[in-house]
Amino acid sequence: MTGLGHDLRFAVRTLRRRPGFALVALVTLALGIGANTAIFSVVHSVLLRPLPYPDEDGLVSFWMDSQGLRTASLSQPELLDLQRRIPSIESVAGMHFRRLHLGGEGEPRLIRVVEATPELLPLLRVPPAEGRFYGPDESRPDGPPVVVISEGLRRQVFGEEGLATGRQIVLAGTPHTVVGVMPGGFSFPEEGIAAYRPFRIDRANPDQRNNHNVWAVGRLRRGASLEQARSEVAAYGRRAVAEFPQFYSGFHASFGLSALRERLTGSARTPLVVLLGAVSLVLLIACANVANLLLARGEARRREMAVRLALGARRRDLARQLLVESAVLALLGAAVALPLASVAVRGFAAMAWADFPRLGEAGIDTTVLAYTLGVAVATALLSGLAPLLRALRTEASSDVKDGAGAVSPGRGGALTWRLLVSAQVALAVVLVAGSSLLNRTIVALAGADLGFSPEDSVVVRLSLPDHVYRSAPEILAFTGPLEERARALPGVEAAGIVDLVPLWQGFSNNLSLQVEGHEVETVGEAPTAIVQKLSPGAVSALGLRLQRGARFVEADVAAGRPVAMVNEAFVRRVLGGGDPFATRVRMFGRGQQWMDIVGVVKDFRQAGVLAPEWPQVLVPFDAAQRCAYAVPRDFSLLVHGGTAGSLVDALRSLVHELGPSVAVRDVRSMTRIKHDAMGDRAVLATMMSIAALLALALAGVGLYGMVALWVSRRQRELGLRLALGAGPDSLRRLVVGQAAVPVVAGLGVGLAAVAPLAILLKKLLYGVSPVDPVSLLVVVVVLAGTAAAAAVVPARRATRVDPVRVLRAD
Repeated sequence: MTGLGHDLRFAVRTLRRRPGFALVALVTLALGIGANTAIFSVVHSVLLRPLPYPDEDGLVSFWMDSQGLRTASLSQPELLDLQRRIPSIESVAGMHFRRLHLGGEGEPRLIRVVEATPELLPLLRVPPAEGRFYGPDESRPDGPPVVVISEGLRRQVFGEEGLATGRQIVLAGTPHTVVGVMPGGFSFPEEGIAAYRPFRIDRANPDQRNNHNVWAVGRLRRGASLEQARSEVAAYGRRAVAEFPQFYSGFHASFGLSALRERLTGSARTPLVVLLGAVSLVLLIACANVANLLLARGEARRREMAVRLALGARRRDLARQLLVESAVLALLGAAVALPLASVAVRGFAAMAWADFPRLGEAGIDTTVLAYTLGVAVATALLSGLAPLLRALRTEASSDVKDGAGAVSPGRGGALTWRLLVSAQVALAVVLVAGSSLLNRTIVALAGADLGFSPEDSVVVRLSLPDHVYRSAPEILAFTGPLEERARALPGVEAAGIVDLVPLWQGFSNNLSLQVEGHEVETVGEAPTAIVQKLSPGAVSALGLRLQRGARFVEADVAAGRPVAMVNEAFVRRVLGGGDPFATRVRMFGRGQQWMDIVGVVKDFRQAGVLAPEWPQVLVPFDAAQRCAYAVPRDFSLLVHGGTAGSLVDALRSLVHELGPSVAVRDVRSMTRIKHDAMGDRAVLATMMSIAALLALALAGVGLYGMVALWVSRRQRELGLRLALGAGPDSLRRLVVGQAAVPVVAGLGVGLAAVAPLAILLKKLLYGVSPVDPVSLLVVVVVLAGTAAAAAVVPARRATRVDPVRVLRAD
């Protein structure tokens, strides 16, 4: 320990004597370690940190696959079947999500509420902080209005010290008795859930089997495996399809389950794994860079090491000293990296897409600190290994005789430097290639034909309280003036009401239809389409492109004429390419009117930028009660105009003026919605670009250091060449040649490694080949430019060597 303490003090003094070397090494390591710490903190929060529910490994989520689309939404009969027919599942709970108006003074407020069967909260095994859960009796269709609230809602409504159980809150105009309060920090299945109330299923007469609006979760029985449960659920699905062909025959339905963690975090897994790999490559480049610095410094200390050996020092003492110096550098780099990582995590959170899971939990905690310490230790070993092996080959007699002025690091040292620089270049090639592929994907996505125009548009999502707006005429009495007044605002070119905002609300209205002349008896045989309810003004505001026929207009609605438009996918897949104007369509079931198809619009992306083109039927919003089951209370006002972004406050005021009880759920630009729809790819492309820039900077510094050191050690040779008549151009070519050798080698290795990288990224690419020649050309040009920039200063210095001074010194 005495020797270790001496080595620590000596290492600190050595760094203080060479502040330039210390600063470059510290910045290099801080960047590499900081990038790793930042991404690991997100990975730990999202993928590794246990879910905040005891025995999380037993929690599962159910899904259904229909016509090639996997969804978590099940029907009430399917939920009841799962509760009874899966032996390896101990408990199954069903839920759906609501935004309900919270009563009270001031502006109308919406809170996020989970309506769940009584099995849900006990299944999660998190006891309430106050009170109890609601039970089966309170979940009957005629049960009392009760609610379990979050700790945040308790403080918001009842104050910091107030007890909540037994008191009431008003939800959707109805007083609810608070029976329990969940502990602080609890939220399921995602952040921001304020309350849980009974999901009232009439078990004797549940909804139709084709009405999918329930998300089901369960818990495995003790001793049961996930694979066993999967097998049982799949077998149940096959029995259900055979038992109820009237609901499933045309849908190719199957059922399955997955671990709850996979369901909650699956969208973020691939991007985070790729990012963690990218920053690990950055760290390796940083280690190689510092190893080169330490090698250069070690060459200058060869005589010192030889003297120590000559005076009786053991080689293991020298090894310990060098490792301690590397460790001090790495630990100081880690200390500098922590605040950088904290800033980087906040930056990542600002860039992440809207529904990125568990990101709020990311931060620098004890696990992340331990990881950072481990990375620092690994960095010390990696960066110090090559200098250590080089130093241990020191020979006391020859190196003492050579003295401190040795002109060359020797063949072994030069080869080691070149290998390390080649490794940096190869790793940088991989990162630049990945960044180029992903950025070309983003360019392709940005230029993809969405079938509508998202530019200069703002979406205001609204929710009408059902206790105030009880009927379709009352809803339409609000939406009509709202659309008219919004259209009259300065700068607005078009405005309208839309049920499902493209790229935002997906397949939530995928409904069964009847086609005139091809009617079917059962819903399982009926074709399906996304049914979009929107006003004629919204058709203009979205910029939907009419391909054939005409748009429905206000006159159609005013005259009560049941009309609809369809997209091209509907004509292809539902009508088999037939004449859309020669037939009519209506919703499956009784009481719905036949609608004349008056126009065909170009396919537009409803469920996502990369979602498949799906049949769609566009129904006038005002006719939805007669033609599409019901007029929705949750909808959006879409405003398009050159100054739409400046109209947010005016739109909020307009909503409050026309409907004081109406809550604004969200306000977003369509551009932001499009960015969120690109989600993982946009964030990944940005982060990979940052990693590639770091890699290029570090590789450039490493290359510069190698070439500059070569020039400084070849002063006598360069002077002789000049004295013998060599021109500046020949010296510049000589220096650039020194840089070119490791760059070309690294470029070759890196390009060979791009193929497996492309395979890993293949699922994330769009509009670009995994082995894209443009991306590979970008890699070559960028690396060549980096190498040229790194070699230019040493090359200039080589041409300025004074032959007389060099030869006189010799």
